[in-house]
Amino acid sequence: MAAFELPAGIRLASHDDLGPVRRMLDDAFEELRSKRYGAEIAARELALLADGGASGFAGIPAGSKGRTWIATGCSTRGPAAGTASVGTVGPAVGAAAAHVEQLSGGEPWGALDLVYVVPAARRSGTGTALLRAATDWLASLGCHGVDCLVLPGDRPGKSFLENAGLKARVIVMHTSLATCGRELARSEPVQEP
Repeated sequence: MAAFELPAGIRLASHDDLGPVRRMLDDAFEELRSKRYGAEIAARELALLADGGASGFAGIPAGSKGRTWIATGCSTRGPAAGTASVGTVGPAVGAAAAHVEQLSGGEPWGALDLVYVVPAARRSGTGTALLRAATDWLASLGCHGVDCLVLPGDRPGKSFLENAGLKARVIVMHTSLATCGRELARSEPVQEP
């Protein structure tokens, strides 16, 4: 296992951070609910996180090996008025959570569960520093890749992840089962291969 250094202004969350992390998680899910298909995804993800995960900490799915990081800053001080500066003494302005999954061959694979930055601290490098902390930790555990969910139409989220080197590799299709039967009744039969 390789050692890694946390970016400036980023620290591993402790149980003392549970309140601020839960508030940021609530804010993140509120933003998620406002996006196309966000309500369904938020409900699913909240169910996965309901018990606080194996570590008893917010942002990590139950039964997994995971960590949560905090970015601290102050929204009233910083390089420009009204912006946050990562690493200054102040409240938590961002959080990231990741966990490790095992592929069928036993190889470790990373899953990024959360990268959230309060609106006043966005575009300050906070999200990038949080993402770096998570991916460095996953790499130190031998993970060969990391997956992260982003919704269709979430251009800022998709751009942030693409700028960090992540690429779309699967498209998840969805339909409501309440309307699926009507759609299937109108469609042409599908020829099985």
